[in-house]
Amino acid sequence: MQANNRQAGALLYDRELASGKKGGYIFAISGCDGSHYKIVAEPAVRDSGQRAFCSDEGGTIRASADGKATTCLANGESVQQGNTLYAPPAD
Repeated sequence: MQANNRQAGALLYDRELASGKKGGYIFAISGCDGSHYKIVAEPAVRDSGQRAFCSDEGGTIRASADGKATTCLANGESVQQGNTLYAPPAD
């Protein structure tokens, strides 16, 4: 049974993403406590022209054209998904 649990657990997360790198981006999460977090994704190749992406406990996904996480967190623009602007539901 223990082997089955390990096999099932392997399906719960993406190993590549868990390494902090995936799809040409480097991912990082910080400032985690009971109710706060910041997550960022920066291009793995600097000055590649790719955007950086970020989010926090507010739930809005933002991006910065300069590819820098610090810019994204400070004043990134909200990302549109499909035909709608992504924002968390109102409380």
